[in-house]
Amino acid sequence: MATMSFATGTSRRVRKKSASFGTYLAEALFLLVCVLILLSVTVTLFAFSAVTSTESQRQQQAVNLAQTYAERFADDPVGMKAVSYEDDFHIQCDVVAHPQNAGTLYRAVISVDDQAGQAYQLTTSTYVSERNAQESAS
Repeated sequence: MATMSFATGTSRRVRKKSASFGTYLAEALFLLVCVLILLSVTVTLFAFSAVTSTESQRQQQAVNLAQTYAERFADDPVGMKAVSYEDDFHIQCDVVAHPQNAGTLYRAVISVDDQAGQAYQLTTSTYVSERNAQESAS
């Protein structure tokens, strides 16, 4: 009987070890799946962040170009080119003159377009008195 109980005790010990190994394996696989899911979410967020950053830089370039052309318009509203190209941008400046009693009010719509379409639009105006126009002409 002593041999029998020894054999029975050994088989119980082996079963407990294999059951605990199976639990360990299941926990390890579950942990691996969780890590892979979190890693895929993180990589997706980094990719989205890179795309958003690139779009933001393009938008900032368009705003800077529109501001530069608005400053040029304020300096010389009559001498503005209707269409210009810089880098990958197409800049269109539509100027309309509104004569007044003592000068002219100029309004401009400055549109900056890229390959994707309109990136930015700016509307500005400047007033040139007749005296300033005569002084700049001479």
